[in-house]
Amino acid sequence: MFKIDLKNVNFGDNRGGSIGDNFTVYNGRSELSELSQLLSQIQSVIAQANITAKQREDADRYITIIKEEAQQGNPRKKFIENACNGLKKIVSSQGFWNLVDRISSHFL
Repeated sequence: MFKIDLKNVNFGDNRGGSIGDNFTVYNGRSELSELSQLLSQIQSVIAQANITAKQREDADRYITIIKEEAQQGNPRKKFIENACNGLKKIVSSQGFWNLVDRISSHFL
């Protein structure tokens, strides 16, 4: 599971609001969204997959890109798309691809 560092995020008057489309904020707390749950599931699949060290490293890089872009007020869709396409090349199962497609649909 990944956590988002909210220390450097300005919530304005702190009455609640949203960050992008994926994180709802109430009184300075972030509720885990479907996106963070999907990323957690993807990390779990990657951890159990029979892949090379290089593929694991690539997967970690793609996941990091998605996390970092999700924290942006205006995520770069092309970065998300490229990271999702990269993940699909690592694990070739329809279930995994469906998880990746669900992440992609949050941004594209």
